[in-house]
Amino acid sequence: MNRMKHKSSSALTIIPILFALLMVFSFGCVKKEEKEIKIGAILPLTGDGAKYGIGAKEGIDLAITEINNAGGVLGKQLTVMYEDSKLNPSDGVSAITKMIDAQKLNIIIGDIGSSVTLAMAPIATKKNAILLSPASSNPKITGIGIFRVWPSDTVEGKVMAEFIKNKMKLDQIAIRPPNLNLCIYWPQASSFCH
Repeated sequence: MNRMKHKSSSALTIIPILFALLMVFSFGCVKKEEKEIKIGAILPLTGDGAKYGIGAKEGIDLAITEINNAGGVLGKQLTVMYEDSKLNPSDGVSAITKMIDAQKLNIIIGDIGSSVTLAMAPIATKKNAILLSPASSNPKITGIGIFRVWPSDTVEGKVMAEFIKNKMKLDQIAIRPPNLNLCIYWPQASSFCH
Protein backbone atom coordinates (compact mmCIF):
# COMPACT_ATOMS: atom_id res chain seq x y z
CA MET A 1 0.00 0.00 0.00
CA ASN A 2 1.30 3.43 -0.84
CA ARG A 3 2.29 4.97 2.48
CA MET A 4 1.42 8.56 1.55
CA LYS A 5 -1.95 7.50 0.13
CA HIS A 6 -2.64 5.84 3.48
CA LYS A 7 -1.52 9.01 5.28
CA SER A 8 -3.92 11.07 3.19
CA SER A 9 -6.82 8.76 3.90
CA SER A 10 -6.01 8.85 7.59
CA ALA A 11 -6.42 12.61 7.80
CA LEU A 12 -9.82 12.11 9.39
CA THR A 13 -8.22 10.19 12.24
CA ILE A 14 -6.71 13.40 13.58
CA ILE A 15 -10.07 15.03 14.11
CA PRO A 16 -11.10 13.29 17.37
CA ILE A 17 -7.68 13.94 18.87
CA LEU A 18 -7.66 17.54 17.71
CA PHE A 19 -10.98 18.27 19.27
CA ALA A 20 -10.10 16.48 22.48
CA LEU A 21 -7.13 18.83 22.63
CA LEU A 22 -9.39 21.79 21.91
CA MET A 23 -11.66 20.79 24.76
CA VAL A 24 -8.76 20.39 27.17
CA PHE A 25 -6.84 23.50 26.21
CA SER A 26 -9.49 25.93 25.01
CA PHE A 27 -10.14 27.39 28.46
CA GLY A 28 -6.67 28.90 28.54
CA CYS A 29 -6.49 29.65 24.84
CA VAL A 30 -9.68 31.57 24.08
CA LYS A 31 -10.76 34.88 25.53
CA LYS A 32 -14.28 34.78 26.95
CA GLU A 33 -15.59 37.52 24.66
CA GLU A 34 -14.62 35.68 21.49
CA LYS A 35 -17.46 33.91 19.70
CA GLU A 36 -15.25 31.50 17.79
CA ILE A 37 -12.23 29.33 18.33
CA LYS A 38 -9.55 29.87 15.71
CA ILE A 39 -7.02 27.19 14.95
CA GLY A 40 -4.28 27.03 12.36
CA ALA A 41 -3.37 24.35 9.87
CA ILE A 42 -0.08 24.27 8.01
CA LEU A 43 -0.19 21.79 5.14
CA PRO A 44 1.37 21.40 1.69
CA LEU A 45 -1.40 22.88 -0.44
CA THR A 46 0.83 23.36 -3.50
CA GLY A 47 3.92 21.58 -4.74
CA ASP A 48 4.98 17.94 -4.44
CA GLY A 49 2.88 17.13 -1.38
CA ALA A 50 -0.25 19.00 -2.44
CA LYS A 51 -2.42 15.94 -3.02
CA TYR A 52 -1.82 14.85 0.58
CA GLY A 53 -2.18 18.32 2.06
CA ILE A 54 -5.40 18.95 0.15
CA GLY A 55 -6.75 15.59 1.34
CA ALA A 56 -5.95 16.55 4.93
CA LYS A 57 -7.55 19.98 4.42
CA GLU A 58 -10.73 18.40 3.07
CA GLY A 59 -10.90 16.10 6.11
CA ILE A 60 -10.41 19.01 8.49
CA ASP A 61 -13.03 21.12 6.68
CA LEU A 62 -15.55 18.29 6.80
CA ALA A 63 -15.01 17.78 10.54
CA ILE A 64 -15.22 21.52 11.24
CA THR A 65 -18.52 21.74 9.36
CA GLU A 66 -19.97 18.78 11.25
CA ILE A 67 -18.86 20.11 14.63
CA ASN A 68 -20.09 23.64 13.94
CA ASN A 69 -23.45 22.31 12.72
CA ALA A 70 -23.72 20.39 16.00
CA GLY A 71 -23.19 23.54 18.09
CA GLY A 72 -19.43 23.93 17.99
CA VAL A 73 -17.05 23.47 20.93
CA LEU A 74 -18.13 24.97 24.24
CA GLY A 75 -20.81 26.83 22.31
CA LYS A 76 -18.24 28.48 20.03
CA GLN A 77 -17.85 27.96 16.28
CA LEU A 78 -14.53 26.68 14.98
CA THR A 79 -12.58 28.49 12.29
CA VAL A 80 -9.46 27.17 10.59
CA MET A 81 -6.83 29.46 9.12
CA TYR A 82 -4.68 27.66 6.52
CA GLU A 83 -1.09 28.29 5.43
CA ASP A 84 0.78 26.49 2.65
CA SER A 85 4.03 24.81 3.69
CA LYS A 86 4.74 23.59 0.15
CA LEU A 87 6.31 20.66 2.03
CA ASN A 88 9.29 22.97 2.61
CA PRO A 89 10.73 23.46 6.13
CA SER A 90 11.48 27.17 5.64
CA ASP A 91 7.93 27.84 4.41
CA GLY A 92 6.62 25.89 7.42
CA VAL A 93 8.72 28.01 9.79
CA SER A 94 7.43 31.22 8.17
CA ALA A 95 3.85 29.94 8.38
CA ILE A 96 3.96 28.94 12.05
CA THR A 97 5.69 32.19 13.01
CA LYS A 98 2.99 34.16 11.20
CA MET A 99 0.19 32.14 12.81
CA ILE A 100 1.53 32.49 16.34
CA ASP A 101 2.84 36.07 16.23
CA ALA A 102 0.56 37.89 13.77
CA GLN A 103 -2.65 35.85 13.87
CA LYS A 104 -2.37 34.96 17.60
CA LEU A 105 -3.18 31.29 17.00
CA ASN A 106 -1.87 28.83 19.55
CA ILE A 107 -3.45 25.57 18.35
CA ILE A 108 -1.96 24.44 15.05
CA ILE A 109 -2.26 21.29 12.95
CA GLY A 110 0.79 20.55 10.85
CA ASP A 111 2.64 19.40 8.93
CA ILE A 112 2.29 16.06 7.19
CA GLY A 113 5.99 16.10 6.26
CA SER A 114 8.46 15.21 8.99
CA SER A 115 11.09 17.72 7.86
CA VAL A 116 8.58 20.56 8.08
CA THR A 117 7.24 19.38 11.45
CA LEU A 118 10.76 19.10 12.86
CA ALA A 119 11.53 22.66 11.71
CA MET A 120 8.32 24.07 13.23
CA ALA A 121 8.45 22.19 16.56
CA PRO A 122 11.03 24.41 18.35
CA ILE A 123 8.99 27.51 17.52
CA ALA A 124 5.77 25.98 18.82
CA THR A 125 7.51 24.80 21.99
CA LYS A 126 9.24 28.14 22.61
CA LYS A 127 6.00 30.10 22.12
CA ASN A 128 3.81 27.66 24.10
CA ALA A 129 1.65 26.75 21.11
CA ILE A 130 0.06 23.35 20.62
CA LEU A 131 1.35 21.66 17.47
CA LEU A 132 -0.36 18.47 16.33
CA SER A 133 1.23 16.60 13.44
CA PRO A 134 -1.28 14.46 11.55
CA ALA A 135 1.16 12.36 9.52
CA SER A 136 4.84 12.98 10.28
CA SER A 137 6.63 9.70 10.91
CA ASN A 138 10.25 10.58 11.69
CA PRO A 139 11.26 8.96 15.01
CA LYS A 140 12.90 12.25 16.11
CA ILE A 141 9.43 13.81 16.50
CA THR A 142 8.75 11.67 19.57
CA GLY A 143 9.73 13.53 22.71
CA ILE A 144 10.24 17.03 21.31
CA GLY A 145 7.20 18.58 22.95
CA ILE A 146 4.56 18.32 20.25
CA PHE A 147 1.66 15.95 19.62
CA ARG A 148 1.70 13.35 16.90
CA VAL A 149 -1.09 11.16 15.54
CA TRP A 150 0.96 9.06 13.15
CA PRO A 151 3.36 6.43 14.58
CA SER A 152 7.10 6.75 14.01
CA ASP A 153 8.88 4.90 11.23
CA THR A 154 10.40 2.55 13.80
CA VAL A 155 6.93 1.43 14.89
CA GLU A 156 5.66 1.22 11.31
CA GLY A 157 8.66 -0.86 10.21
CA LYS A 158 8.31 -3.29 13.10
CA VAL A 159 4.57 -3.78 12.56
CA MET A 160 5.03 -4.21 8.82
CA ALA A 161 7.81 -6.78 9.31
CA GLU A 162 5.71 -8.73 11.82
CA PHE A 163 2.74 -8.72 9.43
CA ILE A 164 4.85 -9.97 6.53
CA LYS A 165 6.48 -12.68 8.64
CA ASN A 166 3.48 -13.82 10.71
CA LYS A 167 0.43 -13.21 8.49
CA MET A 168 1.84 -13.47 4.99
CA LYS A 169 4.28 -16.21 6.06
CA LEU A 170 7.13 -14.70 4.03
CA ASP A 171 10.79 -14.83 4.92
CA GLN A 172 12.12 -12.58 2.16
CA ILE A 173 10.84 -9.59 0.23
CA ALA A 174 12.41 -6.83 -1.84
CA ILE A 175 10.94 -3.42 -2.47
CA ARG A 176 12.00 -1.33 -5.44
CA PRO A 177 12.63 2.39 -4.71
CA PRO A 178 9.63 4.70 -5.28
CA ASN A 179 11.14 6.45 -8.30
CA LEU A 180 11.05 3.07 -10.06
CA ASN A 181 7.47 2.28 -8.98
CA LEU A 182 6.64 -0.02 -6.10
CA CYS A 183 7.18 -3.70 -6.68
CA ILE A 184 7.15 -6.42 -4.07
CA TYR A 185 8.78 -9.74 -4.84
CA TRP A 186 8.69 -12.89 -2.78
CA PRO A 187 9.76 -16.43 -3.57
CA GLN A 188 6.50 -18.22 -2.71
CA ALA A 189 4.23 -16.24 -5.05
CA SER A 190 4.21 -14.03 -8.08
CA SER A 191 5.27 -10.40 -7.77
CA PHE A 192 3.06 -7.38 -8.17
CA CYS A 193 3.78 -3.76 -8.98
CA HIS A 194 1.97 -0.45 -8.60
